[in-house]
Amino acid sequence: MPELPAAEANRRRVEAGALHRTIAAISVDDPGPMTMPTPAEQKRLIGTQFTQARRYGKYVFLGSATGPWLVISLGMTGIIQTYDETEGAPKHAKLTVTFEGDRRLAYICPRKFGDAYVAESVEAFVAEHKLGPDALEIGKAEFAERVGPSKSAIKTVLMDQSRLAGIGNLWSDETLYRVGLSPEIPANALGDNRLGDIHAAAQEILQAAVDTPDAPKSLPDDWLVHHRKPGAPCPRCGGTIKKKSIGGRSAYFCPDHQEGA
Repeated sequence: MPELPAAEANRRRVEAGALHRTIAAISVDDPGPMTMPTPAEQKRLIGTQFTQARRYGKYVFLGSATGPWLVISLGMTGIIQTYDETEGAPKHAKLTVTFEGDRRLAYICPRKFGDAYVAESVEAFVAEHKLGPDALEIGKAEFAERVGPSKSAIKTVLMDQSRLAGIGNLWSDETLYRVGLSPEIPANALGDNRLGDIHAAAQEILQAAVDTPDAPKSLPDDWLVHHRKPGAPCPRCGGTIKKKSIGGRSAYFCPDHQEGA
């Protein structure tokens, strides 16, 4: 599932190409198992404008101060694309917003793992879905308070959206690789200093991914993201990258330099 940096890239795309335009129509096409706005919810959006594009965790929010808001969860392959009618509709568009004039916005989701909702506000949606603080906004002390008490593996805790919103499989591995900790270490076995290291690394990594065009492809070669293959050489220490299922998710790590592995 796209994580915080991908959601931010999509938010910026909407901000650049779809704000302050009156919504004329909304259509949903072949959503399969995806949650989509009901006809009544779609009708609420017609005649309004997206004046803000916000992100919280892995979600993109499009709306205005008075609401309502269109909320998009990208799923594994989802993207939000803006285009003009003359360019033609993109393939696999599951939800299309038609603005007055030629501009369109499409939520493209080929594998149908994402969802779209209508919410009264960003804050109401966050509360309803019990999301933890945004991973780029949480402070060091609150991070330790939310992560530190858990008996679960630190990787699992970092990915728990009720504790911390925005980090998934990819960037939890990158964070633990950076600080040299096994993904299996129980969070409550870590002291304040190590929790502080994780907090700092996670925010540095997420911010770099947000600020780097075409991330993760264009991120530095020595990042784990380019070496997520069992048996690959570790660019940090020359060890061997291993893969293991932790909490039902695949973890990639280097047992040679990640403490406790």
